[in-house]
Amino acid sequence: VNCALITDVIDYSEIKNGVREDGSIYSLYSFARKMGQAAAAGLTGLFLTVIGYKKIPGEPLPESVKNGIFDISTLIPAIGFALLALVLWFWYPLHKSEVEKNVQILKEKHGT
Repeated sequence: VNCALITDVIDYSEIKNGVREDGSIYSLYSFARKMGQAAAAGLTGLFLTVIGYKKIPGEPLPESVKNGIFDISTLIPAIGFALLALVLWFWYPLHKSEVEKNVQILKEKHGT
């Protein structure tokens, strides 16, 4: 997720809750990002096990394992990006018009 979205969320939270919570929101974002990275690393090991990856020194990898590694490297990220796009398009409430409205509200609130 683009880091610019975090500032939009912080602004939205201030409007909704009346309190600016930069640190709390960014720390939650950072924690969630780290959990996602850990999950990705774990899932990579799981997927390698599922495709039968077992490196034996001096022996080439079977073609099925090579194809499985290619699929893990291309299909899984493509599916993840597609799901993220759907979430951002249909569930994420801060589209451009909403963000512009929030910026205007905060300008009036802070007198800038």
